[in-house]
Amino acid sequence: MKKSTVLIVLMHLVYWFSPLARFYFLSLPTSGAGIDFEISYFTYTSASLLSVVVFYLFYFFLFPRFLYKPQLIKFTAWSLVTMAAAVVLGLAFALVYVRYYYNPGVVRSIIGVGNMSMLLVRVVSAATAACVMKGFITWFTEIRYKEQLEKQNVATNLELLKAKINPHFLFNTLNNIDVLIEKDAATASVYLKKLSDILRFTLYESPSDTIPLKRELDYILQYIDLQKIRTSNPHFVTVDFGNANQDMEIAPMLFMPFIENAFKYSTNKKIDNAIVISIAAKANTVVFNCSNVYDANEQITGEGGLGMTIMTERLQLLYPGNHQLEINKTADRFIVNLTITLHDN
Repeated sequence: MKKSTVLIVLMHLVYWFSPLARFYFLSLPTSGAGIDFEISYFTYTSASLLSVVVFYLFYFFLFPRFLYKPQLIKFTAWSLVTMAAAVVLGLAFALVYVRYYYNPGVVRSIIGVGNMSMLLVRVVSAATAACVMKGFITWFTEIRYKEQLEKQNVATNLELLKAKINPHFLFNTLNNIDVLIEKDAATASVYLKKLSDILRFTLYESPSDTIPLKRELDYILQYIDLQKIRTSNPHFVTVDFGNANQDMEIAPMLFMPFIENAFKYSTNKKIDNAIVISIAAKANTVVFNCSNVYDANEQITGEGGLGMTIMTERLQLLYPGNHQLEINKTADRFIVNLTITLHDN
């Protein structure tokens, strides 16, 4: 049995044993004697049973069939017919009971204002309670369904976004190693091992919802090492991960798209500190900064790597309302500042 079904059954049980249900349509006479008490007791019992029947007629049939559609005219008509039939049926039960067991002369006491009002109040109360409970359960079920659907859409979108990240990185890295093979096969082998480690990361760890920040930093460093293949300037890239709590859990491959773009547009590899990357993490906040030089005559569009628009979408899916992304340009530098507030565990 599904958890939702169990919860609904428990809700019904709690409701029927609640003071509200006992007060409105399950209460029975508790004192008295003689024929009047016996007749009243039977009448109240019949009304209680009919109230339960009316409750579930509205709960399973009338509300889903007409009110939820909505078809208000049909719902009103069927409701009046159902409640009138319940009142008539309740009186009929009482009359049959009295004529069978007692003097027919007491029949008039059954068809009185008191019993009619009691039956009507109980039937209307049962119908109202059924609509309220069914409406609440329907509303709650729809919310849960929409949440599950949204999570599925988020997961699907994230997989599509990752698919746009990984091939681009792979192609760029293979091209870099291909250039190195012609110059130094042994060194190319070392870097090929780094590429193998990175591919292992992208295949087995990046699909995870979160990973330790240390793994993300290791991945970034390996990527930077591979990018350095094509420059002899050891100061081309400056990295600072010193102020980072590396045990924090974070979504994988958050920073790589910006770093990829930094390498793409920093074409002059003779410049010191052409790319400056820093990541600081403490408490539940991660701050990422990346800046790179660029040719002012070359327009930065984000195409070829993960576009800025796509990256913004991914951040919105992963950390809605919990991140701040600022992208600025100066005369010669492109600057990205990203602050993420991680979800509480």
